[in-house]
Amino acid sequence: MLSAYVRRAFELPPHVAAGKALGLAGRIALQRIRRQRDLWTTTYVLDGPARLVSRLSISAKDVPASLAAVLPELCGLYLDHRFDLLGSGWVHVGYGVKAAGLEGHRYPPQAAPVVDRDGNWLVREVTSANLAQARHLWGLVEEPYASIDWQVDIKSGFRWNGRGHFLDLKYGQLPGVDVKVPWELARLQHLPQLATAHLLAKDGRHGFAEPEIYAREFRNQSLDFLATNPPRFGVNWMCPMDVGIRIANILLAVDLLRSGDAPFDEAFEAAVAGAATAHARHILGNLEWSSAPRSNHYLANIAGIMFCAVYLPADDDTDAWLDFAAQQLGEELVEQFHSDGSNFEGSTNYHRLSAELSLFSVAALLGASVERKRAFASAARRRLHVRPPKGRGAAPSSIISQGLSIAFPAAAIHRLEGAVACVAGWSKPDGRPPQIGDNDSGRMFKLHPALTRSENGAPVDDLLDHRALISAGSALFDAGTVTDSAAWFDHAIVGSLCAGQKLVSRGVATVEAVSGRNFDLRSLTEKIRALPAQSRRELSFDLRGLVPSQLSRHVYKDFGLFVFRGDATFVSFRCVQYKGRAHTMGHFHDDNLAIDIHHQGKDLVADPGSYLYTPLLIARNLYRSAEAHFTPRPQGYSAATALAPFAMRFKAEARCIYCGTEGMAATLEGQSWSGWRVLLIEDGRVVVLDGCEPGPLHDFMPVKMSDGYGRMTDRPNMAAEYCTVKHAPNLGQETP
Repeated sequence: MLSAYVRRAFELPPHVAAGKALGLAGRIALQRIRRQRDLWTTTYVLDGPARLVSRLSISAKDVPASLAAVLPELCGLYLDHRFDLLGSGWVHVGYGVKAAGLEGHRYPPQAAPVVDRDGNWLVREVTSANLAQARHLWGLVEEPYASIDWQVDIKSGFRWNGRGHFLDLKYGQLPGVDVKVPWELARLQHLPQLATAHLLAKDGRHGFAEPEIYAREFRNQSLDFLATNPPRFGVNWMCPMDVGIRIANILLAVDLLRSGDAPFDEAFEAAVAGAATAHARHILGNLEWSSAPRSNHYLANIAGIMFCAVYLPADDDTDAWLDFAAQQLGEELVEQFHSDGSNFEGSTNYHRLSAELSLFSVAALLGASVERKRAFASAARRRLHVRPPKGRGAAPSSIISQGLSIAFPAAAIHRLEGAVACVAGWSKPDGRPPQIGDNDSGRMFKLHPALTRSENGAPVDDLLDHRALISAGSALFDAGTVTDSAAWFDHAIVGSLCAGQKLVSRGVATVEAVSGRNFDLRSLTEKIRALPAQSRRELSFDLRGLVPSQLSRHVYKDFGLFVFRGDATFVSFRCVQYKGRAHTMGHFHDDNLAIDIHHQGKDLVADPGSYLYTPLLIARNLYRSAEAHFTPRPQGYSAATALAPFAMRFKAEARCIYCGTEGMAATLEGQSWSGWRVLLIEDGRVVVLDGCEPGPLHDFMPVKMSDGYGRMTDRPNMAAEYCTVKHAPNLGQETP
């Protein structure tokens, strides 16, 4: 990754590069000063507020029946400290547990500590400066309870040092070790589910344990985490994004428990309020901001600050946080989403994450109390001394809420509505989008898992089902693009966060007229068919019952996705232009001119996903390469070069030359080569014609589908039984 930064520095003007280098040096020096202070003084917030603000008004009747049906089983697993973490399967996460290993990479467990009631065991887990408060928090835990090991990658068995300062810890150096695994658990996204189970148990719903069991487990796990993860120490403080998502889940879960009249003692509430203050301060001190385009990480920073600001009592600090978060959120919505609502990072799954982070944050802002909004509208707040400086953007327009005007860009609201509309427009009939670009299965909240079953009957969260976001959006916007749907719990939560208020829909148009109207599509098909045998390919996919006139067309030009949709049929065509994109393209894949075909509940051709990032770089590079995608390329040529695990440079330009009622056609032009693809949508079938110069056409080697980060299926990404090969001399076999 360092090489990518160095390469970027050489691309900048000398005075700009020098300024950035000086700024970086200053920030590193300040970080080291803060690190020394952290080693000698407690990093816990001991003088924070003693209470939290209630925001939700939720009852058991607001919980959809589909969620109520699965929570007893899921929460039973959480009570047993079993978690399914990014493909781990349901495993117990505790000290000294032996890991199964990741593709042969397994690290031995460390000796389990002898956990005692007085907290003497914490000497091994926290620094001496934090020991007293850690013991205090551990002393609030109600027995019986077994501590969770929050520092371990339960898949490989590797464990990070809980006493290590977050600036000193490393990842990505050891094979098979995935830092995302402990980060995923430490997002604590299961806590709102425990809180919802308490709400339903209190209502006497069948299948649940006593409500106090869920409330006690929530309290114990929260205290366990806070006691063994002092601010800025351990693996779970390395990434400010995860810090923001974690505190939002803790605060929302507390509010859900309050809706169910769960009793909280003053000591526990003070501990959570202090943790919220510590989380907000850590994020503000380590913002993932840069002058280059930001990413979902910075949106998560903003979301965490927003939730801390609205759940902590009003004072000079939290008013400043609220002002900062609102201002930055408005700017980033405009910066990170295109005019049609699609996200700039080139990934449908990161689009979902960024849209969730933005939508829940807007809802939290919209439903803030009148008193908070008056403070928010005041000019007397002090300015935060953080990067970026406040007030970089143009003067925003206002949205009206509870009779008060809140400065927020109208364009930001329009793009947020468009972001939800994109998910509705590019999802298959089963609610799953094509896996364009990277997929790390990231969410802000997991309020309502879309459960399926594994072969052994274990519950599996369908991480590709994006319908909950559409449901949440329908609670925020009054009409228009977002169809109303209360089938997901996200709808009720957003509606309650908004305090019943809704934003006025402006509508988002994603369907456009035929492009390339005068283009002779048939002449291109004949040109391809006239190429030498090794330079062309023709396949026909059986879509019985398909009537082309019944398909609607959705075009997302900036994102680079063209979609044909019907009640049972979905066809997408990837065609994105890379010129002018001022970022590393870190979540893009070499997938230009790739297609997805879905018909009558089955994927016939599908993007294979991402599988893993840093633990196995060979797999990382395979799954983002052209070899893993059904694309037309000359043998030995590629359209992109991987610079680092999260940086790519693209060497070829795609251009849509026809998109209309007959299908789609596009070209891909490299420095010394060309590729063509024609997609013909006909009665009962889809025909794909590929060609290239020079030849031969590269082998298509189907790979196994990854349906979520860390997961691998036995299915190839092309269903050969639905495909008739008219001409494909080099159609390969499935790779491992």
